[in-house]
Amino acid sequence: MQRFFLFIFLTSFLFIPKVQSAHIIGGMMSYEFISTSNGINKYRITIRVFRDCQSQGADFDQPAGISIATSEGSYIKTNENFSNPTKSNLTNLFSNPCLVLPPNVCVQEGVYTKIIDLPVINLSYYIIYQRCCRNNSIFNIMNPGDVGATYYTEITPLAQQLQNSSPTFKTIPPIAVCGNFSLQFDHSGFDKDGDSLAYYFVAPIIGGGPNSFGNNCDLTSPSPDCLPPYDSVTYRPPFTSRFPMGGAPAISIDSKTGLLTGLPNAIGQFVVGVRIDEYRNGVLLSSSIRDFQFNVTNCEKVIKASIETDDVSGRDIEFKFCGDEYVKIDNKSTLASSIFNYSWNVSLNGKDSIYTTKDLDLSKLEFGNYTGTMILNKGLQCTDTAFFKFNKFPGIDPDFSFLYDTCKDNGVKFENLSMSQDGLALMSNWQDKGVSFSTSQDAVYGFKGPGDYEIKLTLSDSNQCIDSVTRIVPYYPIPDKVLEMDNINGCVPALISFVQPHPDLDDSYKITWDFGDGNTGEGLNPEHIYSKVNAYDISIHVVDAVGCVYDGFFSKAVRVHDVPEAGFGYSPNEVSNIKPDIQIEDESNNAVRWQYELSNGDILQSRNPAYIFSDTGIISIKQLVTNLNGCKDSISLFLDVVPINTIFLPNAFLPSTQGESSTFRPAGNGFGIKDYQMSVYDRYGEEIFTTHDWNIGWNGMDKNGKALPNGNYVVRVHITGPREVSKVLQGTAMLLR
Repeated sequence: MQRFFLFIFLTSFLFIPKVQSAHIIGGMMSYEFISTSNGINKYRITIRVFRDCQSQGADFDQPAGISIATSEGSYIKTNENFSNPTKSNLTNLFSNPCLVLPPNVCVQEGVYTKIIDLPVINLSYYIIYQRCCRNNSIFNIMNPGDVGATYYTEITPLAQQLQNSSPTFKTIPPIAVCGNFSLQFDHSGFDKDGDSLAYYFVAPIIGGGPNSFGNNCDLTSPSPDCLPPYDSVTYRPPFTSRFPMGGAPAISIDSKTGLLTGLPNAIGQFVVGVRIDEYRNGVLLSSSIRDFQFNVTNCEKVIKASIETDDVSGRDIEFKFCGDEYVKIDNKSTLASSIFNYSWNVSLNGKDSIYTTKDLDLSKLEFGNYTGTMILNKGLQCTDTAFFKFNKFPGIDPDFSFLYDTCKDNGVKFENLSMSQDGLALMSNWQDKGVSFSTSQDAVYGFKGPGDYEIKLTLSDSNQCIDSVTRIVPYYPIPDKVLEMDNINGCVPALISFVQPHPDLDDSYKITWDFGDGNTGEGLNPEHIYSKVNAYDISIHVVDAVGCVYDGFFSKAVRVHDVPEAGFGYSPNEVSNIKPDIQIEDESNNAVRWQYELSNGDILQSRNPAYIFSDTGIISIKQLVTNLNGCKDSISLFLDVVPINTIFLPNAFLPSTQGESSTFRPAGNGFGIKDYQMSVYDRYGEEIFTTHDWNIGWNGMDKNGKALPNGNYVVRVHITGPREVSKVLQGTAMLLR
């Protein structure tokens, strides 16, 4: 079994003593220009951080605290909240077909984004995020567990003026590739502004340390993030920033294309930094660094060849098929993500044909006895082969015809028209809905009733070739019962719904109706409106799917009757709460039943009813009349029950007596009063009494409860009555003791 070293953008499987920090695998920061207004640019800042899913170290910062500073060394913002990251596990980024994954291989990506506003200035902006620590088991740098990472981006004055966006890398480095196996990875970037890009290996930047107190820049998560310039990681000899992993040939990156190539030949974990420089018209606009970690371990073959047809499957199969039958060999090989090419070699009488599709279509091959192979990853170190044999025989051309008397239920005659392409004798099997009714070459079959019947003829020969043909046989003999129709009554204008004239009829029959008034219709259940009073003859004409005809005639089957004429009046014409009685007087014609429906919900059944209203307002009265044929008519009238109140002022009262004359208040009907005020004034015009209550009168006292002397007092009453009508009464009240 072949084995290779595996080169993994991933994790450490060694013991990590600083469980609260050693977890960072890599990351980078980028900016995207969105818009500008009044000298202020709006940017979207994106930070991508990668961590070991299986690490016991800290999770992603939630939220991440970011610092923003200028190139003159002053902070604009510290601990800027970048909220919680969007997390995703990267478990399938492997590029080698020979890969067998080590256990618990997993990288988690955390993406932070935020929109920020920055004024355009003549200084650079630094946007900084620092976090400790890296995995302890990284092989190519000194003291990896005691150093963290700095991810920052610089927005230069020129980049601000040109409203530039920094480039981003197109893809995430593969989680796993095999050692001692050629590595090719496209590490290129994308720039939305179309600027020129260049790529270099660089040493990743240090940020933070393992400490919980002391110098801010040595803390696990410095706050604020420390300002540039920054130190880089120290490589363990013989590794350097240009040759961070060794290899034979050494791992390198093309400065123009970003293609990372080489052959890793050492087991261990490696941290690598790639810088992407952005140029416009030869002027440097930005530099971005992404650092990431790789692992090296062993690989072994994981693909397995397997093929399948409808009948057999496996690594070595044998089968046969006939004629123009569509047959293909389906490729069921695994692992699909590790298969890069397919090679089919099909041989007939010493002549080979090569196909490179995943599955193999056999339908266009000539007749014969074939052998062949299917090779996975031909030319690669990871390969496997499946084998097959098959016979393709001449086929069968199935066909049949049928004939029957469409106007008689005498069954159907079937004639077998099938032919063998090899001239062999054919065996027949006739089926109706899966049930065999004959094995003769030709057949006669009687159906149980009209309908579309699915008839299947199956043929077989001595080569065990089988073929079939299925056809729909429309079997519609004439109905075996006379058409029927019940009499229908209606009121002009009458909408008449007709009922299908026989239970065996359905939408497959063409049914034409003559409605007797010069109009016609079609279908099982047509509708028609008759506009005149009369008795109508109905004719029905039925044609089945094969042309058989049947007619029905029904004399005076539809009778359309006249309707009564509704009409009524009432007296008196003026109705109020004082006179709420009315007498309804019927004025309808040709009616035998009467009903009156009032909008207040009351219903009156007699012809000329009397009615007393219990409330005022606009009332509708609907008369519904019915004649001897059950035809109806209706009419509605509206009347106004007017609210009326009658109020006047007395001219004297005796407060020393008992009864109604002991207080002074308006007399009469106070119906429907909504707002009321009575005020009393002495001869000097001073208000001595007021009330808003209709039921409270003046008792001859002033506001302090002192009895007033006999005399005349001015009274003013303001009333808002029904329907918002206002009224003012003014008079004199003579007080007598």
